[in-house]
Amino acid sequence: MASIKITENKDGSSSYQVQIRRKNIDVYKSFSTKEDALLYVTYKERLIDNIHNFEVDLQDRISVSQIFELKIQNAIDVSSKEIKDIENSSKRFVDYFGKNTAINSIAYEKWKEFAEILYMSDVYRGYNSEKGKRKMSAKTLKKIFAHASSAISYAQSHGMNLENHPLKVIQTHIRPLINIEKE
Repeated sequence: MASIKITENKDGSSSYQVQIRRKNIDVYKSFSTKEDALLYVTYKERLIDNIHNFEVDLQDRISVSQIFELKIQNAIDVSSKEIKDIENSSKRFVDYFGKNTAINSIAYEKWKEFAEILYMSDVYRGYNSEKGKRKMSAKTLKKIFAHASSAISYAQSHGMNLENHPLKVIQTHIRPLINIEKE
């Protein structure tokens, strides 16, 4: 609700003081003309009434890198090797999806596509030499995606409404690969 109060200045001119009050919002402003005060009230009230349309939920803002940082910062009783593995997984996902890409904007198909790309990529045992070069195993791929799934599960446990696409990729795409490799 807005109110406009007219006050007389010492020099004899009038000023118009606007007061807009809403739940948790108090706005006060003075104008030299009534028209300016009325315009301000009209647009400011409209903006206040529609501000919720501009709010973006946290799950729509949290990025790929932030989801991993959250997991790493809050890791309890985790070995330094495990932290290093999470960081390496994080780097792979950030390099592919982009550091600032919102995690909620990545569709299942994109996660699956990245799993296929990773599975076809070379990995190295020891030094990056031809001798240590091999194709990635399905178990290694599962481990990488399990870190992403774990980070998303951690965020879900703290109230974020996120789809755990890495877990679905493990279930529908990676486990069959592991079964094929066993044969």
